[in-house]
Amino acid sequence: MTTLIVDADSFAYAAAVAAETTVEWEPGQLSVSADADEAIAEVSRKLRNLKKELEADKLVLAISDASENGWRRKVYPKYKAHRKERKPLALQAVRDFLLSKGAYLRPTLEADDVCGILATNSKIVPGPKIVVSIDKDLRTIPGRHFSPLKRDEGIVVVDAHEANYFHMMQTLTGDVVDGYPGCPNIGPVKAKTILAETGIDFGKSYWDAVVETFEKKGLTADDALVQARVARILRASDYDFKQKKVRLWTPPQSS
Repeated sequence: MTTLIVDADSFAYAAAVAAETTVEWEPGQLSVSADADEAIAEVSRKLRNLKKELEADKLVLAISDASENGWRRKVYPKYKAHRKERKPLALQAVRDFLLSKGAYLRPTLEADDVCGILATNSKIVPGPKIVVSIDKDLRTIPGRHFSPLKRDEGIVVVDAHEANYFHMMQTLTGDVVDGYPGCPNIGPVKAKTILAETGIDFGKSYWDAVVETFEKKGLTADDALVQARVARILRASDYDFKQKKVRLWTPPQSS
């Protein structure tokens, strides 16, 4: 039985936007209204189609807690602090609907964290599973992935080594959308070069290379650690289920 673990934030947002109507009464005077029932019908349709497309037996949905409550804000206070755009009017109605259908929402966690935890815990969601998300950050989670924005790629398998590599890539490059900078002036091309010069032949790990790069920019290992922790999408090992708290990522010990 195949289960889809769906980052439902983007589905909810898109459905809420599609249900809005803007009327310009006169130049410069606009009003916006939304049909919550239409938004709910739209998100339901999209999720049904997704299940059919991937020939899945079950959907498990995840939605984010409010950004201001997120655990990453405590690690890096500027995380997503720049986001000031208006939320679609019907968004809360769609979120409430998804919660009524059993969607996971956990305090301080984003939807991608919930997806990462569920994807790497065989007890909560047993059997074959596919993580569905438009967020490239989910590639830091080992497992099978599907992006609705990249249907031509089909289902992409990410192993543990690749997932750890993507995590270090995100640490170096940062994420403008999420508001954390990574290492100054390090883009994807440079980051790939840096991480390529690791392993037995070079006598250093991914993490060694990341710290070295930050230090060359006048920063410290602690600065690198902050970025790595913010970039980390949680796996089951990063969450204390009894205490319901995040276990902050710790670099592997150098051998």
